[in-house]
Amino acid sequence: LEVYNITLAKANHIPTFNFGFTTPDPMSNQGGHLPYYITLGANIPIWSWGETMRGSERAELKHQDEKIKGMLLQRSIQQAADELRTSLETTEESVSIFKTMADLEKLEALRKEIAFNAGSATYEELITVRHKAITKRLEAVKAQLALDETQLKLRLIAGTLISDYIRVDY
Repeated sequence: LEVYNITLAKANHIPTFNFGFTTPDPMSNQGGHLPYYITLGANIPIWSWGETMRGSERAELKHQDEKIKGMLLQRSIQQAADELRTSLETTEESVSIFKTMADLEKLEALRKEIAFNAGSATYEELITVRHKAITKRLEAVKAQLALDETQLKLRLIAGTLISDYIRVDY
């Protein structure tokens, strides 16, 4: 659009010419025919040449400004996407760690239950180990939630969120 504005501003430099036929008095009738005169005209922008030049310079500067704004927006989106990708990698690692820790605590709770049934562990020890297992599982679920949120933000920035779930036919 800005390129067309520049072209339009430069078009004001071009002289305009006109050509036509006219009659001095359409109401007068001289012998059944009307006198027509050929008219020629030319408008050359001499006086407003400086304003026209400034108009095209303003249009070019506005074009450059919009181009730079677009580049800045593109870079900021790219930076946000890179930060989200980095966050995604670390979140994936922490999800894996939390799931492993939750599985270990679950195995420990199972071992403690076997020991309790054998009579070598107290009920308090069994409840404590089960509480730790549930806490580790909750931490794993929270880490998975953080991973899902990060993936959602990345899909939102990438622009694939709406197209994956909403079908638009043209």
